[in-house]
Amino acid sequence: PGFGSLGAEVIGEEADETGKRLLINRGAQDGLFRGLAVVAPSNSGSGLTKVLIGLVSSVSPHISSVILITAPESKLVAEVNNSERLQGLAVGEYNLAVRLRYLPLNKEIILGSPVVTAAVSSDVPGGLLLGTVSSVEKPEGELFQSAFVEPPLALNRFDFLEILIPNQPAQ
Repeated sequence: PGFGSLGAEVIGEEADETGKRLLINRGAQDGLFRGLAVVAPSNSGSGLTKVLIGLVSSVSPHISSVILITAPESKLVAEVNNSERLQGLAVGEYNLAVRLRYLPLNKEIILGSPVVTAAVSSDVPGGLLLGTVSSVEKPEGELFQSAFVEPPLALNRFDFLEILIPNQPAQ
């Protein structure tokens, strides 16, 4: 499906042992539900890009909470745009970084390659930028390798964000 967007203001933060969440001034009354992509625009060398900041994690009528992609409970399918597309699971690590896990051991991962969301969910569009590969780990005796992803922006420095909402198919 195509996606529409809805602007939202960051009105606060909440934090606990699992990490920090942003509070936004949009909720169920605005059509929001859990799992929607929350993005910020970024000016990259190739023009304006949508950067995935996080996912809607809880919704009340007028306010929603957004977990950042660096939060441990943040998990989504992403791909390295290498010489070939390699899919893995992007998992937040310690509220500091994103690790792309379960990448095939026999494939080369090039440092600096962009990492984007994979088009596997109806709630999150493919092609949203998570960041670039900053390092690769190939642990001895493991079946997979993983890559650390450096987000292009500081994820907690926003006043306004955009929520991507799937368009409803015509009835």
